[in-house]
Order: sequence, then C-alpha cells, then structure tokens
Amino acid sequence: MPATGRKHTDETRAKIGAARKGRKLSEETKAKISAARTGMKPSEEAKAKMSAARTGRKHSEEAKAKMSAAHKGMKPSEEAKSKMSAARKGRKLSEETRAKISATLTGQKVSEETKARISASKRAKAAAARAAHASAQSSAAGPSDPQTAASSSGAVSPASVASAAASRRPEWERYFNFELWEADTAQNASFPAVTQQHHSQPPAPSGPRP
Repeated sequence: MPATGRKHTDETRAKIGAARKGRKLSEETKAKISAARTGMKPSEEAKAKMSAARTGRKHSEEAKAKMSAAHKGMKPSEEAKSKMSAARKGRKLSEETRAKISATLTGQKVSEETKARISASKRAKAAAARAAHASAQSSAAGPSDPQTAASSSGAVSPASVASAAASRRPEWERYFNFELWEADTAQNASFPAVTQQHHSQPPAPSGPRP
C-alpha cells in the first residue's frame, strides 16, 4: 500500500541516511533511475524546496575536486550556451557577490592558453565589427568604382602605396635617385616614343660643373 502523504520523522530520516551511506549503485540501477527521470520537470514548489534545502550548504574540498574532475573536458553545446546566455541577461550581481568574485580572482594568474583564446576571441569580434561597419558604409554610399570600393574596404595594394609615396617626393629627389628614375621609366613604358626618349636617360644635374 503506497504511503501517500506520509512523512518520516527526523529520527527515521537519519536512520535511512546512515543506512545508505557508502552504498554504491550499480551501473544498471543508475541507468534505470536516469531513464525513469528523463523528461520529468519539477514543479515550482519542488524547485523552491530544493533551493531552500541547498541554501547555505557548502561543498567539501573533496566534493569540489570531484566536480572539477567531472567537468574537465566537457564542452556545452550551442543550445546550452544560448540558454545560459538568455538566463544571465539582465541579471545584476549584488555588491557582496562582486566583492567575493573580486577576492577570488585577485592574484590569480591566467595561463598562456587562456590568454591566447581571449586574444583570438577579441580579434574575431573586432574583425566582425570592422566588416559590419564597412558593409554599412558601402550600402549607404551606394555603388562605386572598384578603386573606391577597395579603399573603403581597407584593401590597399602595395603598388598604389608605392605610387602615392613616389608622387609625394620632390622632383629633384626623383631624378637623383636611380631606383625612382628606373621606376618612372618602367611606368612610362606605355607612353608615346617622345616620352620614352625623354626618360631613356637620367637628366644631368643643373649647376656649374666642378
């Protein structure tokens, strides 16, 4: 006959707890319990009772070590990540909790692997932000020529940089630098023959000869 509504006394609970201590369930029994509980959702009343029962409870160092070892290597799925993110949105930590987190992290050193992951994550976010900004600018500006599109996207060829730098140099420096003179000759290869003859030899420097 089921004991519906029956409540054990504290003495009986202590006896049951003492009798079950050190008892290990077989893998078959664990699988049965897991299958029986799959899909079960506790009511709000049951959640409140479990929360009240665990409030103020502190895990031992041994229990913490076991939980840490069990969670190592586990990676949450994308669905789990989105659920955790949605649950934490809008949540504000109290000053006491912030102080505890700050005290825990004080003096803690981050490993090189963690630093590399943080750096890679920040770089990816920055690249995505730049791409979104460039896309928004290009869509707002409308269609343009390839040169303008390349400059707006940030893709500048080395040849254009060299050409711009050479055009900003003084004329006398361009003529007295053989590499720049050679570059001018190559650049004017498609010009008419008169221009090619003009650039075939470097001009003699002006001024009195020694």
